[in-house]
Amino acid sequence: MKNTLTPLATEQITLKGQRSYWGTLNPSESALAIANSYRHASGLMVVLTQDSQAASQLQEALAFFLPNNEEILSFPEWETLPYDQFSPHQDIISERLKTLYRLPHLKQGILILPISTVIQKIVPLDYIQQFTFLLACGDTLEIEPFTQKLEASSYQRVSQVMEHGEFAIRGSIIDLFPMGSKTPFRIDLFDDEIETIRSFNPDNQRSIEQIEEIKLLPAKEFNFTQQGIDLFRQKFKEYFGSDARNSHLYKAVSEKQSVGGLEYYLPLFHPQLTTLFEYLPHNTLFFDFSDTQKNLENSLEQIHHEYQERYQVGQHNPDFPLLKPEEIILNKVDFLTAIKPYHRITLEPTVSAKNTAQFATKMLPELGIQSQSDYPLAKLNAFLDRYQGAVVFSAESTGRRETLLTLLAKHKHKPRIVEDWNEALEHSQSRSKTPSIVVSPLEESIYTDSFCLISESQIFGKTVIQKRRRKRKHNDFDSAISNLIELDIGSPVVHIDHGVGRYLGLENIEIHGEEKEFLMLQYAGDAKLYVPVTSLHLISRYTGATPETAPL
Repeated sequence: MKNTLTPLATEQITLKGQRSYWGTLNPSESALAIANSYRHASGLMVVLTQDSQAASQLQEALAFFLPNNEEILSFPEWETLPYDQFSPHQDIISERLKTLYRLPHLKQGILILPISTVIQKIVPLDYIQQFTFLLACGDTLEIEPFTQKLEASSYQRVSQVMEHGEFAIRGSIIDLFPMGSKTPFRIDLFDDEIETIRSFNPDNQRSIEQIEEIKLLPAKEFNFTQQGIDLFRQKFKEYFGSDARNSHLYKAVSEKQSVGGLEYYLPLFHPQLTTLFEYLPHNTLFFDFSDTQKNLENSLEQIHHEYQERYQVGQHNPDFPLLKPEEIILNKVDFLTAIKPYHRITLEPTVSAKNTAQFATKMLPELGIQSQSDYPLAKLNAFLDRYQGAVVFSAESTGRRETLLTLLAKHKHKPRIVEDWNEALEHSQSRSKTPSIVVSPLEESIYTDSFCLISESQIFGKTVIQKRRRKRKHNDFDSAISNLIELDIGSPVVHIDHGVGRYLGLENIEIHGEEKEFLMLQYAGDAKLYVPVTSLHLISRYTGATPETAPL
């Protein structure tokens, strides 16, 4: 018989066999289920997502449900097209190398993987270990050998350190931005001894705090030491033939020039590549989503098709001959074989015959604002009157939280402000009838008989929220207007292009025989601007000292 659960009780689930299917979970509820599974897990959890955007959204949601937890890892895509002749941003390489370094030492954590990255062939663990070293206060450091060691690890010498993988030397001071680090470091030498190590802000170059030691990871995924270059030359000739020595790529690497796109030649820089599965413990627990599962094989085929298509176009370029796709990524059979030994949980948005666990989640009724009504929050008020469980409102930023609080206050609702998920849970378990409100990245609501998180989009509508996210041009994005109900006649507002004006209400104007609704804004000199209601995302609230004295 299937278990009936809330998203807060995943510890009651017993995993059997190699596959599980958990039912009726939307994206927010899925993230909560994963977070609570983590709280009771004894090892590593890997979550497969459809793409990088889904991975990023899930990472934000998990960070909300697991506040102050640093064991949420990502292994991002390179964000380049297959065989592109430019390299990924250093921040991306930094994040990937940090994850590869931490995985073998991680006893518990969550790794989020887009499908496109889990099938990549990657550098072996011994490469990470070989080119990682520690620096601590009191260590002996000779500048010339240290410089050579950094350059051998593909660090770039610059005049001022700003990005990962850079270093600068000024007398007895060495500035260094290690891969995988959140901040760069300033090493102060006394003769040949490290006297102090301080983190610093790359924007203003000011020191932040003193620390005792730092960890240096290699700056690239390819081995650009002389040994790695010699191996590249040997394998290049074996793979492409001796005539390939005349190619621009072969000559550039032979002269130690790090040209763009060398990531797609990883197999030539290492004796053998591996996969992420080789970094994972045997008890790793996998999660995926029904949309991912349904499209898993299609996604794999699409990725292979993209590689093959790009390969067909570029394979005849004599200056940059290409490796075949199977040298760089796993094929579908190899991927499915590699993942088969691990238990895998598929999270599904609907009830299905496969469900091995059924969560007691429900779909919220319509709660959206009715702007033209005399009682715009009638649906929300009716729901709150009859619902007996704990209620948490969710806003996407502190500014949006204040807007939502103002709106709710007009209708006699005064939620308590809580700072994070843990405090929201604590308040909801106190049996207080007062709702709470929290800032979170959640777009979907969570609804059970005993607990309800109402997202901002549930009230204002997803379309408006998404429009604002695409239009992040406001200097103060938190002040963006979501709904006309937020505006009072005479309120000062800020148009993204035209500045501060006063809202005078709505006016219907006929255009090409069709009547449309516009916001009327008043400016200095009694000038008026008519803004289509569909362009509401261009308007934000005035946040100056006093609305009465707003400069038009």
